[in-house]
Amino acid sequence: MDDLKKINRRFLTNLFLFIGIIIVAVVVGILSFFFIPQDIAYLIWFILLVVLMIISGIFRGRLDELTNFSYIIRIRANAGPPLHTAKNLKDLERVLQNNGYEMKGNSKNYVLFYRVTKDDIKRIFKRFMLEVVVLSKTNAFFIEDVDKDIDSLHAELHKQKKKTDKLFVTQIREISDLTDEVKEQIKEIAFVRSQRGVVSIINVGIHTPSRKAVMMYTDTYRPSLYYEFHVNQIKKIL
Repeated sequence: MDDLKKINRRFLTNLFLFIGIIIVAVVVGILSFFFIPQDIAYLIWFILLVVLMIISGIFRGRLDELTNFSYIIRIRANAGPPLHTAKNLKDLERVLQNNGYEMKGNSKNYVLFYRVTKDDIKRIFKRFMLEVVVLSKTNAFFIEDVDKDIDSLHAELHKQKKKTDKLFVTQIREISDLTDEVKEQIKEIAFVRSQRGVVSIINVGIHTPSRKAVMMYTDTYRPSLYYEFHVNQIKKIL
């Protein structure tokens, strides 16, 4: 948990620094009101306002980045065990189709399925959630063409006036040997929550000899209801 402590310290340092800058700006604005001619004071207030807006954006980005990094550290620290599964990639294709997923692309490297559902977690200003499942036929989880397919899906949904601000990507491939390299690839997950929405990426390795699905997840820590939703959807198809 040393990494988490470092992240927390960096978060607090940035937060206090941001607060300190705001306090200094407020003090400068007040002093300019009493000791500087009014026309110059207005100019100073305007400059301070612009500077604060720029600094707010910078610090918000930093704090979001540190927060999202802490999510991954906590997930890894509370990782759950492999899940039993008797399914191979062909079986998963049928399961996905039976659960309302549509096929977007089928190439020599992967098959991509997707599903668009109404966001029932957010209580107000509900939008749509895009769920993507990639069945990799290669020895890699991340395939470049997948990004193009997802961009294409977003463009199609935009034309249909379906605003999606939640993206869940599940990347699955079969593995015969659970090497250290494969374990590191499985650990390369992401959970990003910001004002723009949520992006969650989870890699699943189906270890065929043991009929186990190996992935980096946790049942004891929940950074968001959307993370819990993603993990539960994976368990359903496995």
